[in-house]
Amino acid sequence: MNISDFDYSAELSIDPDALDIEWLIQPSLFIKYAEALAEARLELDKNKTELDMIRADIDNEIRQNPIPYSGSDKKPTETQIANLVIQHPDVQNANDRFIESKHIVELLSLAVRAFDQKKAALENLVKLHGQQYFAGPMEPRNIGNEYHRSLKSQQTRSRVGKRLNRDKRTKIKDV
Repeated sequence: MNISDFDYSAELSIDPDALDIEWLIQPSLFIKYAEALAEARLELDKNKTELDMIRADIDNEIRQNPIPYSGSDKKPTETQIANLVIQHPDVQNANDRFIESKHIVELLSLAVRAFDQKKAALENLVKLHGQQYFAGPMEPRNIGNEYHRSLKSQQTRSRVGKRLNRDKRTKIKDV
Protein backbone atom coordinates (compact mmCIF):
# COMPACT_ATOMS: atom_id res chain seq x y z
CA MET A 1 0.00 0.00 0.00
CA ASN A 2 1.33 3.39 -0.96
CA ILE A 3 0.09 6.22 1.23
CA SER A 4 0.97 8.78 -1.44
CA ASP A 5 -1.94 7.44 -3.54
CA PHE A 6 -4.31 9.15 -1.11
CA ASP A 7 -4.97 12.89 -1.16
CA TYR A 8 -6.75 13.57 2.12
CA SER A 9 -6.39 17.32 2.02
CA ALA A 10 -8.39 17.55 -1.19
CA GLU A 11 -10.87 14.86 -0.19
CA LEU A 12 -11.45 16.35 3.25
CA SER A 13 -12.24 19.82 1.94
CA ILE A 14 -15.87 20.87 1.86
CA ASP A 15 -17.52 22.96 -0.84
CA PRO A 16 -20.22 24.88 1.08
CA ASP A 17 -21.98 25.66 -2.19
CA ALA A 18 -22.43 21.97 -2.99
CA LEU A 19 -23.44 20.37 0.28
CA ASP A 20 -25.70 17.92 -1.51
CA ILE A 21 -22.79 16.62 -3.58
CA GLU A 22 -20.55 16.54 -0.51
CA TRP A 23 -23.11 14.34 1.25
CA LEU A 24 -23.32 12.04 -1.76
CA ILE A 25 -19.59 11.42 -1.91
CA GLN A 26 -18.93 11.31 1.86
CA PRO A 27 -19.81 7.60 2.36
CA SER A 28 -17.63 6.45 -0.53
CA LEU A 29 -14.69 8.51 0.70
CA PHE A 30 -15.13 7.18 4.23
CA ILE A 31 -15.23 3.54 3.10
CA LYS A 32 -12.22 4.11 0.83
CA TYR A 33 -10.12 5.16 3.81
CA ALA A 34 -11.65 2.61 6.20
CA GLU A 35 -10.84 -0.22 3.77
CA ALA A 36 -7.34 1.15 3.26
CA LEU A 37 -6.91 1.18 7.03
CA ALA A 38 -8.04 -2.44 7.28
CA GLU A 39 -5.58 -3.41 4.54
CA ALA A 40 -2.79 -1.48 6.27
CA ARG A 41 -3.54 -3.24 9.57
CA LEU A 42 -3.38 -6.60 7.79
CA GLU A 43 -0.01 -5.61 6.29
CA LEU A 44 1.18 -4.50 9.75
CA ASP A 45 0.22 -7.86 11.24
CA LYS A 46 2.02 -9.72 8.43
CA ASN A 47 5.14 -7.58 8.89
CA LYS A 48 5.06 -8.17 12.66
CA THR A 49 4.82 -11.93 12.13
CA GLU A 50 7.63 -11.83 9.58
CA LEU A 51 9.82 -9.83 11.98
CA ASP A 52 9.15 -12.32 14.79
CA MET A 53 9.97 -15.26 12.50
CA ILE A 54 13.22 -13.70 11.29
CA ARG A 55 14.24 -12.90 14.88
CA ALA A 56 13.54 -16.49 15.91
CA ASP A 57 15.50 -17.93 12.96
CA ILE A 58 18.51 -15.68 13.62
CA ASP A 59 18.35 -16.46 17.35
CA ASN A 60 18.41 -20.22 16.57
CA GLU A 61 21.32 -19.80 14.13
CA ILE A 62 23.36 -17.90 16.72
CA ARG A 63 22.64 -20.48 19.42
CA GLN A 64 23.54 -23.41 17.13
CA ASN A 65 26.67 -21.86 15.67
CA PRO A 66 27.80 -18.81 17.71
CA ILE A 67 31.36 -18.54 16.32
CA PRO A 68 30.52 -16.72 13.02
CA TYR A 69 28.35 -14.26 14.91
CA SER A 70 30.26 -13.63 18.13
CA GLY A 71 33.84 -14.28 16.95
CA SER A 72 34.40 -16.49 19.97
CA ASP A 73 33.94 -20.19 20.66
CA LYS A 74 32.51 -19.39 24.09
CA LYS A 75 28.79 -19.76 24.59
CA PRO A 76 27.27 -16.24 24.25
CA THR A 77 25.13 -14.80 27.04
CA GLU A 78 21.45 -14.05 26.55
CA THR A 79 22.20 -10.32 26.30
CA GLN A 80 24.86 -10.96 23.64
CA ILE A 81 22.48 -13.13 21.64
CA ALA A 82 19.73 -10.48 21.86
CA ASN A 83 22.18 -7.81 20.69
CA LEU A 84 23.43 -9.97 17.81
CA VAL A 85 19.83 -10.63 16.71
CA ILE A 86 19.01 -6.91 16.71
CA GLN A 87 22.14 -6.10 14.69
CA HIS A 88 21.48 -8.70 11.97
CA PRO A 89 20.66 -7.02 8.61
CA ASP A 90 17.64 -9.27 7.96
CA VAL A 91 16.14 -8.27 11.31
CA GLN A 92 16.85 -4.60 10.64
CA ASN A 93 15.17 -4.77 7.22
CA ALA A 94 12.11 -6.55 8.62
CA ASN A 95 11.96 -4.05 11.46
CA ASP A 96 12.05 -1.15 8.97
CA ARG A 97 9.12 -2.68 7.07
CA PHE A 98 7.23 -3.12 10.34
CA ILE A 99 7.84 0.50 11.37
CA GLU A 100 6.74 1.78 7.95
CA SER A 101 3.56 -0.32 8.16
CA LYS A 102 2.87 1.05 11.61
CA HIS A 103 3.28 4.60 10.31
CA ILE A 104 0.83 3.97 7.46
CA VAL A 105 -1.72 2.52 9.89
CA GLU A 106 -1.41 5.61 12.07
CA LEU A 107 -1.85 7.99 9.11
CA LEU A 108 -4.89 6.13 7.84
CA SER A 109 -6.38 6.01 11.35
CA LEU A 110 -6.07 9.78 11.49
CA ALA A 111 -7.65 10.07 8.03
CA VAL A 112 -10.64 7.92 9.06
CA ARG A 113 -11.10 10.08 12.16
CA ALA A 114 -10.86 13.18 9.96
CA PHE A 115 -13.64 11.84 7.74
CA ASP A 116 -15.77 11.42 10.87
CA GLN A 117 -15.04 15.08 11.56
CA LYS A 118 -16.00 15.95 7.98
CA LYS A 119 -19.32 14.17 8.49
CA ALA A 120 -19.99 16.22 11.62
CA ALA A 121 -19.01 19.41 9.78
CA LEU A 122 -21.38 18.55 6.93
CA GLU A 123 -24.20 17.93 9.40
CA ASN A 124 -23.61 21.29 11.04
CA LEU A 125 -23.33 23.12 7.72
CA VAL A 126 -26.63 21.64 6.60
CA LYS A 127 -28.25 22.76 9.87
CA LEU A 128 -26.87 26.27 9.42
CA HIS A 129 -28.04 26.29 5.81
CA GLY A 130 -31.52 25.19 6.91
CA GLN A 131 -31.57 28.08 9.36
CA GLN A 132 -30.62 30.41 6.49
CA TYR A 133 -27.36 31.27 8.20
CA PHE A 134 -25.68 31.89 4.85
CA ALA A 135 -28.50 33.97 3.41
CA GLY A 136 -27.65 37.62 2.95
CA PRO A 137 -29.99 40.41 3.96
CA MET A 138 -32.82 40.67 1.47
CA GLU A 139 -35.07 43.62 0.89
CA PRO A 140 -38.56 42.74 -0.27
CA ARG A 141 -38.91 43.46 -3.97
CA ASN A 142 -41.50 45.86 -5.31
CA ILE A 143 -41.93 44.70 -8.88
CA GLY A 144 -44.09 47.70 -9.84
CA ASN A 145 -41.46 50.23 -8.76
CA GLU A 146 -38.69 48.24 -10.45
CA TYR A 147 -40.68 48.11 -13.68
CA HIS A 148 -41.33 51.87 -13.67
CA ARG A 149 -37.67 52.59 -12.91
CA SER A 150 -36.69 50.35 -15.79
CA LEU A 151 -39.06 52.19 -18.14
CA LYS A 152 -37.74 55.59 -17.03
CA SER A 153 -34.19 54.36 -17.51
CA GLN A 154 -34.99 53.19 -21.05
CA GLN A 155 -36.66 56.52 -21.85
CA THR A 156 -33.68 58.44 -20.48
CA ARG A 157 -31.28 56.37 -22.57
CA SER A 158 -33.42 56.94 -25.60
CA ARG A 159 -33.41 60.74 -25.05
CA VAL A 160 -29.68 60.80 -24.47
CA GLY A 161 -29.13 58.73 -27.59
CA LYS A 162 -31.25 61.12 -29.69
CA ARG A 163 -29.31 64.12 -28.35
CA LEU A 164 -25.98 62.46 -29.10
CA ASN A 165 -27.11 61.69 -32.64
CA ARG A 166 -28.36 65.27 -33.09
CA ASP A 167 -25.05 66.64 -31.74
CA LYS A 168 -23.12 64.41 -34.16
CA ARG A 169 -25.22 65.63 -37.08
CA THR A 170 -24.66 69.27 -36.05
CA LYS A 171 -20.87 68.75 -35.90
CA ILE A 172 -20.86 67.11 -39.32
CA LYS A 173 -22.75 70.10 -40.84
CA ASP A 174 -20.28 72.51 -39.23
CA VAL A 175 -17.33 70.82 -40.89
